Amino acid sequence: MLMECRMLLLLILFIVSFSLKCQTEKDSVGISKNSIYLELVGNSTTIFSIHFDRIIKQLQKSYISLDVGFGYFPKHDILNPNFGIPISFNWTNRLYKRNHLETGLGLTYSSGTFQKTIDIGSKTESLKALYGSLRIGYKFQKPKKDLFLKAAFTPLIKIYQFSKLEQNFSDFIPFVGLSVGYSF
Repeated sequence: MLMECRMLLLLILFIVSFSLKCQTEKDSVGISKNSIYLELVGNSTTIFSIHFDRIIKQLQKSYISLDVGFGYFPKHDILNPNFGIPISFNWTNRLYKRNHLETGLGLTYSSGTFQKTIDIGSKTESLKALYGSLRIGYKFQKPKKDLFLKAAFTPLIKIYQFSKLEQNFSDFIPFVGLSVGYSF
C-alpha cells in the first residue's frame, strides 16, 4: 500500500513538473493559463476536491490543459478516511467566448470510496483502486473574466484494484461534478 502511494505521488510530481510555472501568466490576448477550482463530487471520488488546471497547448479556438486535484473526506464513526487524486488532460473549445464544451480523459487513484465492515463493529476495510476517468461538460466563463462555473458528467471505470476486498463493488461509477473556480 505504501509503495503504491509513493509511486502515484512520484507520477503526479513528474507530470506536473513539466507543465507548471510558479508565476501568473497570460497569453497575448489575455487568456489566463492557470486555474484553481473547488469541485463537488466529480472524478476525485470524494465529496469535495480542489484542483489546479494549467493550459499546456493553445489551439486556434480551443486549448488543452492538465488538471491535477486532491480530494479528502476525514474518518467518520467507523468509516475510514476517503481520498482521491485525479489527473486528467482536458480539451476545451470556444476560446474567447463565454460558453465552453469541456472534455477530458485521465486517471484517479481512490482510497475509501467504497468500504466494507468485517465482523460487524470490528474493522472496516477500504477499497483502493485506480480508475480511468472521463469528463464531458459545460464551462461558463465570460471573456477576460477570471471567475468560472462548470458542470460535467464524470464517470469512472475501474482499471486496477490494489486492496484485497471481494469484488462486490461496481466497475463503473457514473459521477457528476459541479465546480466554481478562478483563473489567474
